[in-house]
Amino acid sequence: MLKYHKIDEDGKMTQVSAENKLSKEQLLAEKPRLITDLGTFVVGNNGHKQRFGLYECPICKNEYRFSTGHVNSGHTTKCKSCATSIRNITHGKTHTKEYSIWVNMRQRCTNNLKPEYKYYGGKGVKVCDEWSDFDVFYKWLIDSGYNKNSGLTIDRKNTDGDYTPNNCRLATHSLQCVNQKLRITNTSGFKGISFYKPTSKWVSTISYMKKRNHLGYFDSAEDAAIARDKYILANNLPHELAVLKASGYYE
Repeated sequence: MLKYHKIDEDGKMTQVSAENKLSKEQLLAEKPRLITDLGTFVVGNNGHKQRFGLYECPICKNEYRFSTGHVNSGHTTKCKSCATSIRNITHGKTHTKEYSIWVNMRQRCTNNLKPEYKYYGGKGVKVCDEWSDFDVFYKWLIDSGYNKNSGLTIDRKNTDGDYTPNNCRLATHSLQCVNQKLRITNTSGFKGISFYKPTSKWVSTISYMKKRNHLGYFDSAEDAAIARDKYILANNLPHELAVLKASGYYE
């Protein structure tokens, strides 16, 4: 018989059988109580400041220190120990790859202490309300064909859009690389096109399945982009066209 934690009226945890475990709604009903505002502190090496508070966990009644912003936003609702116990009670998948994918997706969009936050939450990318529930996200993941040995990861079709069922897919690492935005160092305005100073020409390249192909040197960035587009069409690659789609060349 599997065992779970039960939280009684005094906030004490005891092990009970699966038939008597508390519902998810019961466990998430209460919110932490602020005991003391601890003030603002510098966090990390980038000089970022955060306000912290001393809170009372609504479940075990123990005190814990946490970011005021995270508590006020609802991102943190209980102490770490109770949060771990509740995750195990609600779905039993806390230590799975699927749960790790869900947590990392949410962290990229909400935790400004994460290095990758500036590319996601810092640019307004959010996780839809539907996927705030792990069980809902897990069902979408499995229905989409995910398994831990597939080598697939979650990818947004529109890299400016949010994490939603309609904007997400499972993709290989190669396809994710194809879907990346232009680098900030790009001067041509086209993916795969860069200026080569020794020849004063624009060079066209394309990468797929861990292979990088050199397509030639051109007098203009647009000519280099057109050559790349033609290569994409000729080889039926999943890359987005830069010039020929807009001109209706292949329609």
